[in-house]
Amino acid sequence: IGYESIAFTGTPILNTGGFKLLIRWLQGVGFNVNWKNFVVALNSMIVYQINLQKKIVDNVIKVPFTQEQHEEHDRLLYQRGDLFGAMRVAYEACMEKMVHKTLDLVSEGHSVFLVGQTKAQQLAMAKEILACSPDTQLVLVGKKLDGVPGAHACESINFNSRRVNNGKEPRWDVVVGNSKHNTGYNVTYACHTVKTTGNSNWADDKQIRGRTVRIDQESDTVTYHTYLAVVLELIHNKYEKCKELEKCLRSTTIHEQDLKQMVANLFSSNGNNKKKRKAKA
Repeated sequence: IGYESIAFTGTPILNTGGFKLLIRWLQGVGFNVNWKNFVVALNSMIVYQINLQKKIVDNVIKVPFTQEQHEEHDRLLYQRGDLFGAMRVAYEACMEKMVHKTLDLVSEGHSVFLVGQTKAQQLAMAKEILACSPDTQLVLVGKKLDGVPGAHACESINFNSRRVNNGKEPRWDVVVGNSKHNTGYNVTYACHTVKTTGNSNWADDKQIRGRTVRIDQESDTVTYHTYLAVVLELIHNKYEKCKELEKCLRSTTIHEQDLKQMVANLFSSNGNNKKKRKAKA
């Protein structure tokens, strides 16, 4: 029983010793799976990966900058070596498009899982959606998310067809999460995820995808709409290099000039695009 049950705990196994310890613990406590915890437990499997036979559609949308956004982005990235500042400019451009896409999908009758990179983005997009469409049934998932007029909030959610049909969960139009609080909940009633990208951990993106591609997802097709603008597109395509850059950005020992050179070298292709824009102008 222990060897079978280990797959349902969701507990990371770091080494052989940890595996054996967990097996002995499971055998001792008599871990049981029942109808109430079956779906959540099965989706927490770490030993096996189930092929759910779903068609996955990845839509990558490149968001254009205004001239003002281009100038601010390039000043932060190339003159100051401020990657995070450039990302903030890109996120602002993407968030506007993400909100519009979410409202379009809702108007077509879909439930949408909308994901911000941070709690601040999560709250900002929720406020914008409700400002544009006050009747939208919207719920924020995470901790301490009260204070958005017209929005509901919860720390976790189990939003699937069975619970909605049984009246145990409202039929939400939009579930708004963030990439740092993305585990332990279920959004399989939605088959559209609207998101962007970040440079911290590729595993976050996998977790976000796991909220909708789960064993009780009833739609045959699940679609991810990923919005990228300039520096975010480069991060998306050069994740490993950006991960190293982020470590340097958080370091107190690297010299400012060395940091600027790293940024310039990493985003050299974008630098060529910058020259092309100037030449065209």
